[in-house]
Amino acid sequence: MATEVRLIADSFRNDRRKIVVHEDEVATFEGRMFMAFLERWGMVAADSTTEDSAGRGVVKAMPVADVVSRAAEMTQLAASTMREKSWLVKGPSAEEFFGEMELPKKD
Repeated sequence: MATEVRLIADSFRNDRRKIVVHEDEVATFEGRMFMAFLERWGMVAADSTTEDSAGRGVVKAMPVADVVSRAAEMTQLAASTMREKSWLVKGPSAEEFFGEMELPKKD
């Protein structure tokens, strides 16, 4: 995946400039759904390995380092799975998307 940042002229007022981020891979419907499920359920950061005196599971928060490690592993697996299943499609390059836009000259 290539990400490019451009400084372009505002489309309504040529005297303003703005930064636009362009990525050349776009998630399909299935890819967006996959990511939504991960966002909602994938980061449940709790562990229930202990029980109280009544035998009920006790949930405690995972250490922050473990949560970060889990997020990194999920990110790598999610991205590779999305590519394997063709749930990421190539979009136009930044050059194709922006063309030869020029910033207005400031006097």
